Amino acid sequence: RVAGANGGLVTIPFTASALDAVNTNLVLIGGLNSSKASVSRSTNGGGSWSTTDISAYATSVVGIVMFDASNGVVIGNPVSGKFGIGKTTTGGSAWAQATGSPIANQNESIVSGSICSWGDAVWFGTTSGRVIYSVNKGQSWSQGSLGITGAQIVSIAFRDSTNGVLLYRASSANDAPYQTAYSVNGGLNWKSVAT
Repeated sequence: RVAGANGGLVTIPFTASALDAVNTNLVLIGGLNSSKASVSRSTNGGGSWSTTDISAYATSVVGIVMFDASNGVVIGNPVSGKFGIGKTTTGGSAWAQATGSPIANQNESIVSGSICSWGDAVWFGTTSGRVIYSVNKGQSWSQGSLGITGAQIVSIAFRDSTNGVLLYRASSANDAPYQTAYSVNGGLNWKSVAT
């Protein structure tokens, strides 16, 4: 359950893993609905919901980013070797797989919490040390790399479209220390901060 437009609690339609709100009325929630990746949309602050199944191109929903009241992306883990990226131009009432969705490496996934947006740009980090990004509302996608074999990106933050930082672990080991890196070119290249 989540807070509704009038402060009351409303029941969400399934197991949620991602959320974005454009205003007090337009709310989008992503997650699993009967084990299928789905996005639900409310236009009345959570009073009612309509759900779209996106499992044809995503196994899960890791993030939703709405750039404005019409345009947004949903980001999920891969199906058939491509990251699960969908686009909407209708405020979330309809979703379609993004053209040119990036190819995922074998066993590569997106770490929950590693999605960041600023303006028309969106970034996400992977368990293979890659940063996948779009600077044009998901129209096209590029990739940068931390350049450390086995690194897993945990979190990303940008202060503008050029300057960003990320938190990563050098391996998947439970005791791998957290480290930071920064980019000054929009996520294309990353430099680790000496500890």
